[in-house]
Amino acid sequence: MISVNQALSQILDLVKPLDIELVELDQAGDRILASKIYANRDQPPFKSSAMDGYAINANDLQPGAELKIIGQSVAGLGFDGKVSNGTAVRIFTGAPVPKGSDHILIQEDCIKSNDKIIINKLFDKNDFIRPKGGDFKVGDCIDAPLKLNASLISLLAAMNIAEVPVFRKPIIALIATGDELVNVGDVPEKRSNYLI
Repeated sequence: MISVNQALSQILDLVKPLDIELVELDQAGDRILASKIYANRDQPPFKSSAMDGYAINANDLQPGAELKIIGQSVAGLGFDGKVSNGTAVRIFTGAPVPKGSDHILIQEDCIKSNDKIIINKLFDKNDFIRPKGGDFKVGDCIDAPLKLNASLISLLAAMNIAEVPVFRKPIIALIATGDELVNVGDVPEKRSNYLI
C-alpha cells in the first residue's frame, strides 16, 4: 500500500492544463482566466467630477466670489464651452470636467441665486477631479491564472473586454463499485457467506 499523499501525487502527475476557450464575459463566472487580459480603454475615459457641484477656475476660489453659471455637464453629455475666470458650469458626479476648469466647487460650498453662485466663507479646498485613467489605463493588465468572480468580471467589463480566454471545464465521471452500495431508499442485502 502507498500513503494518501503518494497516491495524490501520482494522480496529480497525470493532470495537465485543459484546452483554452473563449467565452462571453457574462458566462465567465467561476471560470479560470487562462491568459493575461489588457484594458482596451482608460477609466475614467476623461477627467471627471467626483462630486455634484460647479466646475470653476481655481483662481476664482475666494470667499464671497460671485460666478456666472454658463451651462452644465452631466454624465454622458459634457459642456462644449470653456470655463473662464468669473464663470461656472453646473456639474454632476461622473460628468466630464469642462475645458478651463481645474476645480469642482461642491454644491454645499456655495449658494445659488438665479444664474450665479456665491462661494461660502468656508469651503473645501480639495479639487474633486478624478484624472483620466486614474483607475486604469489602456494596456494595464490582469494576470492569469485567476478565478473570475463577480468583482473581476465587473472590472473586465469596465476594461471593455467582451470575451475572455478561460480553461475548458473538466468532464468528470464518478464510478462507484462494490455490491455493498445501493440506491438511496433501498436496503442493503444481508450476506451470510463472507470470506475471512
